[in-house]
Amino acid sequence: MSQHEDLFKLQWPEYLVMSSFQYYLTKKDVDREEAQDTRLLKREWLRKWKVEIERFVSESAGKKLELLEDEELFNFSKNLLEPKSKLIDRVTILTELVVFTPYFSLEIKKSSDEDKYKDLKPNRGGWFDEDHWLKAISSIAFYLGLRSGSPQRIKTYFEEAVKKIKSDGNIFIWVLVGIILFALLAPLAIPAIVGLLAPAGLYGAAATSSVLAALGGGALAAGGFGMAGGFVVVVGGGALLGGVTGGVLGNLLKESPDMVVLYGAKLIATIREIEAYDEKVAYALGESVVMGLTKSLRSLEDQVNEEYISQKGDTEKRDNILKSIEYFRKVIKTIQDFLRDIYHLIGSNGDYSSLLLEYTGSHRQIYSPPQLPPSNVSDVESYRFSPVCSNCYHLNDQNIEGVKRTCKAFLQGIPDDIWQGYNLHQNPYPGDNGIQFQNKYS
Repeated sequence: MSQHEDLFKLQWPEYLVMSSFQYYLTKKDVDREEAQDTRLLKREWLRKWKVEIERFVSESAGKKLELLEDEELFNFSKNLLEPKSKLIDRVTILTELVVFTPYFSLEIKKSSDEDKYKDLKPNRGGWFDEDHWLKAISSIAFYLGLRSGSPQRIKTYFEEAVKKIKSDGNIFIWVLVGIILFALLAPLAIPAIVGLLAPAGLYGAAATSSVLAALGGGALAAGGFGMAGGFVVVVGGGALLGGVTGGVLGNLLKESPDMVVLYGAKLIATIREIEAYDEKVAYALGESVVMGLTKSLRSLEDQVNEEYISQKGDTEKRDNILKSIEYFRKVIKTIQDFLRDIYHLIGSNGDYSSLLLEYTGSHRQIYSPPQLPPSNVSDVESYRFSPVCSNCYHLNDQNIEGVKRTCKAFLQGIPDDIWQGYNLHQNPYPGDNGIQFQNKYS
């Protein structure tokens, strides 16, 4: 797990809180349903989902756990997610609650017609078209130490992000989630996904149902090694960060590029909402997310290049990866535009990455950027070639072996994190004299 994913991971108490609130919201939706047959069908789905998500959490954590309800849930969450810490955890959980759409399939189906829950969706109407779902989440926001207006803002940010990433933009949250999950249920795809995501000790149909329950609830990566090893689940789109070759996400993107739309929009909505509480934390988080997304984008591009050269592999899956690459670029650009907009609010003095540790809780660890060596590491170390600067219009062509290169932005030497490709320098950087990367080939 990369340090970028680490910013969006939940240990079992936080994940239990998130899942319990998802159960709480769905239970309220069931109780509001007026049509008796529909209400019974929704209650049946909720009972199955509860069994599977409890199985997933319990097997992963190495101890039997049950979802919390009512007063126990609110008291536990308020004590666990204290208002002055774990800001990223709290906003990430709230984002998952806003986007969560129940009644997805918990079994592998040959077609959507076989899924008796396919026409169910949350009852979001009411007097004066009031959104009951968001109103219920607003009450939860208080217990997470957040403002009552946060759920509506997150919903708006999420929908705006979907429109920017996905060209048509005419897609509702629950439609997006449903399409993606059904695409992932192809008989050839699900065994690999289940094998990578299922907790140790779960096999067969039980593993499949538990994994689908977790995927629908927002979890895309997990590690269950008992209490000693530390159970963690990556949510909020964090699994898009830090490389996607192989693993759960690599398999998912071959089946549905819309995973990037859904999880990228979650990342964007979370970062934008955090700005309402602390602009510097939002900026630092945004920079870290861009770095992780860029690493994933590079690994996808390498994967496609290898398949084109070898002329091997499934053409449809390769095309899905190409579409995923397009979506990754749009997610990165959207976050970079946001960073550029708030840059003037926080100034260029200081490194704000240390704030991420303060606002994510004591179990986080913030590491230095990962090593991302290009094809010829010696060229980078001798300052002959940079994956960023060598493509920039402002680079000084003079090259002295082993001596830092200069450019119009950095007259005394280009910073190593930019030269080595960790920072793409598409946003203002301390000491760059107001000059950023400009592609000399475009």
